[in-house]
Order: sequence, then structure tokens, then C-alpha cells
Amino acid sequence: MRKAIFCSFALAFVLTGCSLKDSVMDVPQQPMPLQFGTMASNMTKGADLEDVLDNFQVFGLKTNASNSSEVVFPDYVVTHDGSDWSYSPVKYWDNSAKGYDFYAVAPASAVTNITPDAAYVVDASSDVYVTDQTHVAPAAYGEEVLMTFRKVNATANVAFYETVPGYSVKNLKFYAVDHSSATGNSGADAVLYVTSTNAIKSAEEYSITYEDGVAIANPSGTLVDVASLDFGSVDYAGEAEINGTAVSGVLAETNAEATLSKGTAVTVWPTQTGVVLKLCADYDLYSIDSDEVIHVSNVLATVPATATVWAANTNYTYVFRITADQLKPIVFDAVIADEEDVTVSTEFEVK
Repeated sequence: MRKAIFCSFALAFVLTGCSLKDSVMDVPQQPMPLQFGTMASNMTKGADLEDVLDNFQVFGLKTNASNSSEVVFPDYVVTHDGSDWSYSPVKYWDNSAKGYDFYAVAPASAVTNITPDAAYVVDASSDVYVTDQTHVAPAAYGEEVLMTFRKVNATANVAFYETVPGYSVKNLKFYAVDHSSATGNSGADAVLYVTSTNAIKSAEEYSITYEDGVAIANPSGTLVDVASLDFGSVDYAGEAEINGTAVSGVLAETNAEATLSKGTAVTVWPTQTGVVLKLCADYDLYSIDSDEVIHVSNVLATVPATATVWAANTNYTYVFRITADQLKPIVFDAVIADEEDVTVSTEFEVK
């Protein structure tokens, strides 16, 4: 199992406003609106939020002089037009406020409900990015307010490679249940499945709340059992020479080049308890020096529960290696048969 952890996506709030001398009512003749922008801080993949999503929802409050809170951004959707982030109607800084607090979720379509205390309910069917609470003190009014998005869920994917000497691997077919009870493989989609007594627990929606300003995801509503994770068909990106002919569309031969599934990574949600996942498959071995093809059936691999304790903002890739360990090689031995001594009893006369 390979665990790939990537830095979070980042988004910058560029809250550029006018300098208000006395109160919010003292607006210059040419006030500058609050504007949004992006930056690529704390990232390894070099992507801004607009490279992944073109919108997000922002919720914002300000603390008045009386220490009461007032909602400034109730449920604003901010969109990217290809060059800039924009929203309507625009907002302006209130210099009389003691501070602002901002929260955001992307994409905006993931938000199914929001309450005044900045608690979100989001659809759990796809990736959701959130920011922690971002506080802006009066000294920073008019400056850029940086808000870093991170994935609140996790993702899982599978990859394959082979180390069978003298052969290349093609035509992986997968079972959706244990091979002991399977009558035939389920097809080309890579599947990890669980036992009937050890299902993945999931919910259709998750509640995003904030503990000491940190976004936390918890299931909202009734949990359901998920019996399997479907990763789509395998992308055969390897190349080999089979019987003197260069052939593409085979499994890779090293871990570094392991063949991923074609489908997008599966969305999974943080859990403190892992489950055992199984993979059962058939595949074909193609001899590299003849026309021989061997069909291998019902091979089984197990992912331990310790490898499925998923953490937020983490990408998990489960790498499976096909070896010759489960194969029976054709072996030869050579001996020389015992020689038999034969004595000819006939007498020959020498003349």
C-alpha cells in the first residue's frame, strides 16, 4: 500500500477595501470593493483552486463595537470567470468593526445547508474543500486575507504492476465478492470489496463544524453500509516485446510505473476504524518469446484494516504486485538411465 499525501489547495481572499476614517457610513466617493483572488501557497501540485473548481461559497461575520456578531456574507457564491473571482452584490470594509471571520466551502454545489454559526452540511458524494476559520483584525483591513482550502474528505485509488519473469500481464478481470462464492468475474472495473460482516460505514451528507476554528467533518444522518469501492477500468500503460513484436497495453513492471485505474479516485471519508478490503481477480499471462497465453483465475489479495484508517486531505493508493509466487513453474530434471550390461553367451570360434 502506498499512501500519497499532498499539500492542501490554497485560496486567497483578497479583501481590498477603502480606508474608512470614522465609520462604515463614511464611504469615499470612489470606494473599493472586497475582491477575491487566488494563490498557490503550501502546495506541491502547483494548482490554484481555479485549476480544480470554478466556484466556492463563503460565509462571513463581523464583530461590532458592542461585541455582537453580524452576518456579512450569508451564503455568497464566488465564481471564477477565467481570470478573476467575482460575486454580487459587492461588500466593503467596516472600519468600526472589531474583526471579521470568514469560512468557505468548495464547490458551492456541495453545500446543502448552512446555519448562522457557520456550520455547513455538505453532499458526501464527491470531493469537498473547506477552509478553517480565518480571522481578520482591524489592522489588516484592506490587506489580502489568505484562506487555504484543504480537502475535508480523503480519496482512494488502486494501481497494479507485475514481476513475473518471461511474461507480460494483460486482461485483468475483477470480482465484486470473494472468489469462493463467485461464479464469474464482474468485469474490467477494479473493485475492492468487504466481507458481509465488515462493511464501510458512510453517510450521504456530512456536517462541517468548527472546533477552535478548525473545520471538522462528521456524518450527518443515518450511516449506510458500503460493500465495495469501484475504481473503473485499468489503464494499461506498460509496454513490452512479446514474441519479437513491440506491444503496448500491458501492466507496468515496476512500482514507480504502477498502472492506475482509469477512473477518478474514489471519495472516502475520515474514519478512526479501518476495514479489511479484498481484491479478487483473473488475468492473462502472455509469454514474451512465444504465442503462449496462460489464464490465471481467482487470485486473492487483502488490504489490512490498519491501511484503511482514512485521514482528511489525504490520497491513498493501494498498489498490488502480481508475482510468480502463486504460479507453478514447469521444472525439468535430467538423469542418465542405468546402463544394462548384456553378456552374449554364444561362443565364436576363431580360426
